[in-house]
Amino acid sequence: MEKIVLFSSMDAALAARKRMARACDSEVFATTYSTPRAWLGELWEAYGDSRRIAARFERSVALFSALEAQGDALWASQGTWRLAMRLIDGGLGTVELDAALSGAASAEALPAGCEALLNCVRAYEGILLRAGLIDEGRAWRVLSEEQVLLPECEVVLQDVRPACALGEFLASQNATVREESAFSGEIERAPEGIAVRFAFPSGRYAEPALLAEFISNVLAGEIVCIASRDPRALYEAIAPALCSLGISVACRASIPFAATDFGRAFECAASLCSADCVDVAAAADFALNPFSRMGKRAAFDFAATIRGNRLIDKEACLALLREESRAFEYFEDLVESPEAATIAGVFEDAARSIGAGREAYTKEQLSAIGTLRDAFGAACAMDAEQSACVAALECASVNVSRQAEEGNSPRVVIMSQAQLAACEPRSFDHVVLTDMTSVAYPLKETHDIAVEILDALGIGRGPEALLRAREAFSGCVRAAGASVLIERCLNDENAAPTYPAAVVQEFVDCYRADTTNPDDIDNPFSLPEALQVGMLQRGEEALYENASVRDARQEVCARVETPNMGRVSEPYRSALMLPRRGKGGVVVSEPCFSASQIESYLECPQKWFALRRLRLDELDETFGAKEMGDFSHSVLEDFYRRFQESVGPKVEEGALPVARELMRSVLEDHEAAQYGMKPMSNRLVATTEFERREVADLKRKLVDFLDTEAQLLPGFHPAHFEYDIPAASPVAYAGHLLIGTIDRIDVDDRGRAIIVDYKSSLSPEYDLYEGEKQGGAMRHGKVQALIYAQAIRRLLGLDVVGAIYVRYGRTPAASGALDKSIEPLHVPGLKADRCVYKGEFGPAFGDLLDTTEERVAKALDQLLAGVVPASPSSDSACSFCPEITCPQRRG
Repeated sequence: MEKIVLFSSMDAALAARKRMARACDSEVFATTYSTPRAWLGELWEAYGDSRRIAARFERSVALFSALEAQGDALWASQGTWRLAMRLIDGGLGTVELDAALSGAASAEALPAGCEALLNCVRAYEGILLRAGLIDEGRAWRVLSEEQVLLPECEVVLQDVRPACALGEFLASQNATVREESAFSGEIERAPEGIAVRFAFPSGRYAEPALLAEFISNVLAGEIVCIASRDPRALYEAIAPALCSLGISVACRASIPFAATDFGRAFECAASLCSADCVDVAAAADFALNPFSRMGKRAAFDFAATIRGNRLIDKEACLALLREESRAFEYFEDLVESPEAATIAGVFEDAARSIGAGREAYTKEQLSAIGTLRDAFGAACAMDAEQSACVAALECASVNVSRQAEEGNSPRVVIMSQAQLAACEPRSFDHVVLTDMTSVAYPLKETHDIAVEILDALGIGRGPEALLRAREAFSGCVRAAGASVLIERCLNDENAAPTYPAAVVQEFVDCYRADTTNPDDIDNPFSLPEALQVGMLQRGEEALYENASVRDARQEVCARVETPNMGRVSEPYRSALMLPRRGKGGVVVSEPCFSASQIESYLECPQKWFALRRLRLDELDETFGAKEMGDFSHSVLEDFYRRFQESVGPKVEEGALPVARELMRSVLEDHEAAQYGMKPMSNRLVATTEFERREVADLKRKLVDFLDTEAQLLPGFHPAHFEYDIPAASPVAYAGHLLIGTIDRIDVDDRGRAIIVDYKSSLSPEYDLYEGEKQGGAMRHGKVQALIYAQAIRRLLGLDVVGAIYVRYGRTPAASGALDKSIEPLHVPGLKADRCVYKGEFGPAFGDLLDTTEERVAKALDQLLAGVVPASPSSDSACSFCPEITCPQRRG
């Protein structure tokens, strides 16, 4: 009687055949060692119809095509694809699911909302049928319905949980079926003679060095297998150090197609070509990808250009990218049709050129290109839409297995836990299970509509997360011939304690005398004393040793004094203030300061240094407070110029209807003009419905502000708008030169003046004094209006009696400093107790301005001396500061 032994993987099947052959067992000649899929292929070739069993990519492309055919009923996403594939793998070909697909199953028995998913499965089978293909589950069903009878045989399922369709086929045969498994269903102690040890790096930085230390102490000739959640990352961390010790390392791993440079470039191109509007992020990402073949400078310039223009459209972006990158046109061809796979050779040549001297990198990219060929071939075979092919590639993985020192048998092999569990018992001398935490290996059951359908039909597998975890862990332990090392970082990336995975807890319980008494594991390692023997530990304090994955001390190349981050070194202080270029090309070499620049330094010297000198600005053209502020300032200036030309010197109650109509006209003109301005000029351009509503709201605020304007400073009228103090003719201030633009200067018939600074929002920081509850002390942060007030005294000879901030909007709000000669009620929204100067430095308002100038002079001397410490004057000073890791950050 023929014997057929089915394994979960072909590697396990071949290993079993070799083992029997080495034992000279005559049974090997009468036994077939295979996997369910490979055995099905043999049976289908002998007994099936003209269709061919669908390969991996053919199934994937067909399923995405089926999802796209469902329209709005199902979203063709990776998540939905996995959901549908779960249903197909779990039930296709069974009597029960066939009944549901044909409509014979009771609607009440099925979960609500399942019809769309069932329609997708029907469409999937139809697509395969038209392409002359058949799914694996359906093939088992066809063989059962055709009453294919095999010769009497024995079928052994070795560590295989058969799919339902396979089970039904075996039940229809004159065969003895046996299930054998080395796994008992429960976690057990390690086999006799296998030493069990534990390793505890204090954190992730110490993990590679600890593993390398363990491996370096393994006897020559012994093989170590490491199970890791990310085999490639661990390989890259420890392989160089181990190879330097003469220990060869191999890695069996796969990564998502998009994680390769080629895959990422392809997906960026696909996103750019398929999107309805410009995808700036994908365009910049493509430009910076090696396969764009753009130089680094050109790529950054391109990224800055498209990110700095919110109005760039898709066609303009693509045209610019084609101009900069010849390779992009090839990617466009790939995205348009699966038949373009014929030009894949161009990308293979590029991969070899890019990866010159880096063999592993080149192999990785060539593997990704091969994956694309397979996907395109499947799409061509089924005449599928290119969108389905692109979607299938998003779910694809690329083999990135590699070995350092090719030609030598590796002494260290790194793979996933699932791969190790499928290996033969005692395949390796030592087994290392890394990252055995509850977070890395959670017990998470899948609960979705596919599982509900299978359960409702009675063919669901039920809860199996814990069972799968136990089986994998037990398989890994059996693969060891001498020892098992279980590693767990004691702390995660947030320095919070980690907890052992559930299977590790069960494994530890096997060695405890009394599992009901927690005292024996009440320690940082959660281990009884017996398992703490031979325990390995490593801290993160040895920074160089951990980073270099070796215990050799770092060589001293040079000794450098610790830099003072709060002071610019003397040789560079001359570059603190760069020359200013004024109108007509006038260059002013002497340091010139603006009031906002001085205010920024007083708020926090290091914030000034980051924003004003280093200019740590974003590359992107933005839509926010800065753009809204510039828009509002220009509108208010233009409004008042037109108003004074046609109506009168100041908005008053009787002129409000005319003022509102004029304001609306000015707003329309300025809004339209924004779209003709240059990119990165602080233009206010809305590109989304939300932003358009924000602009509409701003326009309403400016119209409503006229009600406040009519009550503001009676007896005064605006005399100067956006008053410019240019670099070509700066004013002397605080021992230096001052430049800038003053929003507005109001004057009265007595020659008195008040500086008005527009704000979109105000906080108590703008008040001259703190509130009584805070002590009522004078504030020293917001000085911009006070600085300009002193400048106007000198430039225009006016008697300045106020420097105020006025918020535009319906609700009156004002702040700043006001002389006691001015009635506070004449400034709507101003709090007299916090904003009227009390005469601390002298009775006149000018005394306040003089004292402020003296304080500014001292600060500017410090600035030019290179003093830039992180010293925020208030919590709000840290707002909008780019140094987010500053140790002095507040608020």
